[in-house]
Amino acid sequence: MTNGGYFFIRRYSTFSPLHDTSEINWSKKIDSLVFENVEGKILKEKNTTINGFPAKDILNKTRKGDYQRRLIVFTPLEIIFFKMSGTGNWVDIYGDDFFNSITN
Repeated sequence: MTNGGYFFIRRYSTFSPLHDTSEINWSKKIDSLVFENVEGKILKEKNTTINGFPAKDILNKTRKGDYQRRLIVFTPLEIIFFKMSGTGNWVDIYGDDFFNSITN
């Protein structure tokens, strides 16, 4: 994008009914991976719900001073990753608009 920001949306099938697992189990697994795989320093991490599904909202700051924000939604059949990144404080300015617009 011209302002140095980008959006990333990715869906991963979990096949939870076949493996007798739940979105709570996946949430715990992802939680243990977040610390290792998020660039820079995690500034905020909170558990929330999106349309009735459990989710994790993570805000971090990279070594370059750029912000990134992730929303990880756990549904019974898949995990959906939303990521927003940009130069400077672009994520702080437009992050809430993007993440609040997510619906079924």
